[in-house]
Amino acid sequence: MSAQRAWIRVATWLLAVGAAAALHAQALEVQESSGTVEAFLPDLGWRQAVVGRPLPADSVLTSWVGSKARVGFADSTCTVDALTDVRVQAVSDQLVRLSLLAGGITVQTGAVPYEIEFRGVTVRVEGGEASLSDGVLTLRSGTSVVTGAGGTPLPLKPGAVLDLLSRNEGPVFR
Repeated sequence: MSAQRAWIRVATWLLAVGAAAALHAQALEVQESSGTVEAFLPDLGWRQAVVGRPLPADSVLTSWVGSKARVGFADSTCTVDALTDVRVQAVSDQLVRLSLLAGGITVQTGAVPYEIEFRGVTVRVEGGEASLSDGVLTLRSGTSVVTGAGGTPLPLKPGAVLDLLSRNEGPVFR
């Protein structure tokens, strides 16, 4: 009977490790953190954003004054500036989706592109580097497409700078 219990414990442990690895594989991971950076994790609440901490979908990363963090997935990274709130919407092998609530971020994409939602506008960055800070999008390299700012998607070339806050909000306010 004890051999059977030992086998069950080992099998349970292997399943738990496998489930944790699968969850970790579909999450951003904190690669660097300085100052006060916190993460809201869906099942755990607020925790310090320490190196190695996974940030699955529905996590929120918050940085305070003088703080900074870098998170990544596969060969793509996102640097979070001070005084920034960013929500992780989805993480997969095909796409990382973020929602920038406040502050600024810089993404460097490799094989996995990033989509950043900011006030109803979606910015997709592929194979390059872009920053979005205080509503200003700067594409340094790669390709980017902005949707939601008008009727048609707006492709951007490297070197493009776009103020996402200066767009018209409706027919009354121009």
